[in-house]
Amino acid sequence: MPADTLQLTLLAVIAGAVVLTAVVQIALLIGGIRLARRVRELADTVENDIRPALGKFERMSGEAARAVTAAADLAEQAKAFLERFGVRADGALSAARVVLGGRGMAAFAGVRAAVESFVGGNGPAPAAGTPAPPRPPAEDAAGR
Repeated sequence: MPADTLQLTLLAVIAGAVVLTAVVQIALLIGGIRLARRVRELADTVENDIRPALGKFERMSGEAARAVTAAADLAEQAKAFLERFGVRADGALSAARVVLGGRGMAAFAGVRAAVESFVGGNGPAPAAGTPAPPRPPAEDAAGR
């Protein structure tokens, strides 16, 4: 084989390889463009589908924040009310103890025991001649 023929054959093989490489690169470029377009469409679809849900979530979180704030305010008001009520109740009980003394508190305990026995449902009175059932120990005037 002459040298010129070998050179032309090798040159043809190189030219064919360059053309094949160019065709593959063009095919990859077209595939990449199509893929980018599909990814963009998918992102638009997801964004359009998720946007309303995100809006609802934002509204719900805002409502939850307002509810928590209102609950905290209500708890603070209740705490302040109970503190004021406790102070006033302590003052009233102290004044009642001073005014009534020991006899007044004993009278109050007696009235309380009578009401409890009437309303408390200790059961029917025992029949004549039967022993009364044992009673729980009575509380003293201090409620112990």
